[in-house]
This record gives sequence, C-alpha cells and structure tokens, in this order.
Amino acid sequence: MKFICTLPEQKHYQPVQSTTPEQYIWVDKASNLIRIVAPVPDPWKRKWVVLPTINRSKNDTERYPNKLSLRCFALDESNQDAPKGSIEREVMHGKFTHSQNSPVLFYSFPLEENKKTYGHSIIQQWLVYAFFEL
Repeated sequence: MKFICTLPEQKHYQPVQSTTPEQYIWVDKASNLIRIVAPVPDPWKRKWVVLPTINRSKNDTERYPNKLSLRCFALDESNQDAPKGSIEREVMHGKFTHSQNSPVLFYSFPLEENKKTYGHSIIQQWLVYAFFEL
C-alpha cells in the first residue's frame, strides 16, 4: 500500500552509496534493515508517494524478509489517488511491541545492542515504523 506523506526527520538517517544512477539511499542510523530510496539527493520536508517494500532474501529452503525499503516517487497525476498518510518512527522498550492506535502497516525491528536487564527480565529495545492513513 502506498501513501502520500513526508518522510521521518533526516537526523535519523545516514546516506549510503548507490550503484544506480539517479537513486539516492539512506539507512536508518538505529538499524540498517530500514532504508529510504529516493530519486533526489534531498527528499526531506516534502510530500512523496511512499511505497513500503519488503525486500526478501533466499536460503536453501525458503525466502524470508530481509529489509524494509521506503521507496519515494514524485507526486503526479498518475498517483494522486493514493491515500494521505503519515509515518511514525519510534524506539520502544519492552518484551514485544504494540500500538494502541490502528496503523495500516506496522514493522518492528529488534535493536540487539540495546537490551537492558531489569532484575530477572531482559527488556528489548525496538525500532518501530507505523503507517497511518489520515
């Protein structure tokens, strides 16, 4: 499902080298499993048609989710019918993640280097991306 929305704040991302001309890529600083792919070098603070895409890898027996790409497309007459939405990026703490709201799409990524022990419990830190229709 695609949305017309702006991207989360630039401060959460770092650029990476792209091998494709006219394609610019940023990865989330908290997890390299999330990346933004845009046709311009500065996609921040403007509306895009954003298509969340799960990239898959393959081992000998199965295909599995590997990364989440937020692919940005210019807003034009052909995609004006996409719903308006918002992307919420949040770091959560707990044994699992959840949302009290009703996101249309919800992705969570464990942050391994940020586990904390409280008494006998290990509390995990999660990077969460939630997509809401406005």
